[in-house]
Amino acid sequence: MDKALELLQDKEFLTKQRSKVVGHLRKKIAKSGFTEENATDAFYQGIKEMHNAILEGRFTMRDKNSFSKYLQTTCLNQYCKMFGEQWRIVPVDSKEEWSFPQFLGSTGDESPKQHEADLELMEHILMTLPEPCETLIYGRFWNKFSAAEMAERLEYKNSRVAITTLSRCMKKLTKRFNKERRLIDEY
Repeated sequence: MDKALELLQDKEFLTKQRSKVVGHLRKKIAKSGFTEENATDAFYQGIKEMHNAILEGRFTMRDKNSFSKYLQTTCLNQYCKMFGEQWRIVPVDSKEEWSFPQFLGSTGDESPKQHEADLELMEHILMTLPEPCETLIYGRFWNKFSAAEMAERLEYKNSRVAITTLSRCMKKLTKRFNKERRLIDEY
């Protein structure tokens, strides 16, 4: 936690992150009236949310890359909350809406506490997956986008590309989820 809080106070690091976040938001939201001023506002709101996540234990830093990915996702969420963008964002308090058994092949027999822990683990892993995995998985399982809609939003050649990419992303997510869950269970 100390290392993550140190990064939040490192002006040079945050300046670089601001540039990355603004670029990330520009890429994600360019078709709907993106402005750099709005992106900057979302960045600062994202920093506040990240600070809260660290203090509340919702974020555990493994390395600078995981910090950057979490910050980008947080800022994208903040942008969407602030400016009404409906791109693909899942509100933080809506995790119970996930169809978890369908999502990762869970039996559905888990206790509510285990279910919540699994959702937290899944959310953490999703934030560390490279793009477009996070976007595709949220789009398919949360927003219920069709393959054609995902292909259009991500500017893919056709829906087959979206399906193939989503399949690869799901394999990555499932593999990492199972590995980390085993480690947690063993501990």
